[in-house]
Amino acid sequence: GTQPTDAQKADPNYMTGYNAAQKAADNGAQAFLNGQAHPDDSTPTGKAAAAAYDAAKKGYTDAAADAQSGKEPTDAQKADPSYMKGYQAYKDSQTGYTGAGTDTKPAADAPQAAQDAYNGAIAGAKDGAAGAPKESDLATKSQAYQDAYNKAYDDAAAGAKAGYQDGSQSGTPTDLTNKSAIYKQAYAAAKAKADAEATAGAADFAQGKSAPTTATAASQYGYDRAKAGFDDANAGKPAQSTDAAYMAGYNAGLKHYTTVNNTAQDDALSGKGRQDANLDDADKAAYDQAYARTIAGLNDGANGAAKAYPDDANYLKGYAAGQAVKALLADKQNNTKTAVDDQASYDLANQAYLQAQDDVKNGRAKAPNNQNPVYVLAYDLAYDQLLKEKEAQGTATSAEPTATTTTDNVTPATKSSVLPATGEETTAANNSGLILGLAASFLGLFAAAKRNKRDEK
Repeated sequence: GTQPTDAQKADPNYMTGYNAAQKAADNGAQAFLNGQAHPDDSTPTGKAAAAAYDAAKKGYTDAAADAQSGKEPTDAQKADPSYMKGYQAYKDSQTGYTGAGTDTKPAADAPQAAQDAYNGAIAGAKDGAAGAPKESDLATKSQAYQDAYNKAYDDAAAGAKAGYQDGSQSGTPTDLTNKSAIYKQAYAAAKAKADAEATAGAADFAQGKSAPTTATAASQYGYDRAKAGFDDANAGKPAQSTDAAYMAGYNAGLKHYTTVNNTAQDDALSGKGRQDANLDDADKAAYDQAYARTIAGLNDGANGAAKAYPDDANYLKGYAAGQAVKALLADKQNNTKTAVDDQASYDLANQAYLQAQDDVKNGRAKAPNNQNPVYVLAYDLAYDQLLKEKEAQGTATSAEPTATTTTDNVTPATKSSVLPATGEETTAANNSGLILGLAASFLGLFAAAKRNKRDEK
């Protein structure tokens, strides 16, 4: 970097050597920037080229360190053209690398180091994210290109790995706070890919397909998560997660669970009896429990018992119906009108009450016109209550026949209680004290049939 004196400038021989050394130095510094091999220093010009190569390399390396520490080159370093070429090349390369992360391509007249770093980062990010091998001729590229390529390759590879893993497993996702733009881009792309595969796996489960043996980690994860969601829903559990694959299975399971439960509730409260003969084992178990809990709730609600299963929708459905019966009977006694959760059952209980009132008034035997358990329960309780009131007034005695009457060859109804015969339901029946009354009411149906026959004669 030392400039010749006037006397030296006047010496042709000196200037020839000076210019040759200057050119060698320029070539040496550029050789480093171009990613070329270290010059041969066995000749005077070779020594100049090698020295410049080393100076440019040091300037490049120092610039990388100074970017972290905030230092600036010394005056002596600033006076060395080769050193400053390397120093500036690094700074320019960072501009290009940053542009690659934001998809901002350098202008056509931008420094070569900036353009090389941009191109290297783009290529490295692509290969790293895809898990492809590095460029075979990378060593022949400029230093800015090589460094940007390697850095972007590593960042993208790490981001892609983290993104795919986060999309293929449960747990805390990767913290992206201090990650580079290239890392984040690769992460997002890999995460999206894993999410898509997981969604496909979840859809396979929801559609009843078997998990393929060639499933990717993400699709298998999605399949397994959907199965977990489905199982939770069918067990009546609240959702345990919000991830898409789990919820796909959970929603499918919830639909299935709700269908089975609603069917069981409807069958229980309509008096159809169990309709589980054609169900598979899992659905039969769910149906039978739902059916039993509905009937148990009906009895407990009518009896004013504490809720035995406060979190079971089936039990609560029956309980609301039983509460409606209880409210209707109280309203009739007190001449009030109670707001209930199950208005339909309240209205049905009112119909049963009116029949019981008419039957007691006219001295008819207990015989409900409707086998719906809500109706039978309301009728039975109302009949007994009204009959006691009538008897207390001394106006009539009970006209109810015994269960053993077999006139007209009518076989007495068997005592098939509204509750199915399981331990849980037997306990519920004993607690309510109502099931025997329901069975007796069914017997009354046959008494009504006999009465109708006599009336026809």
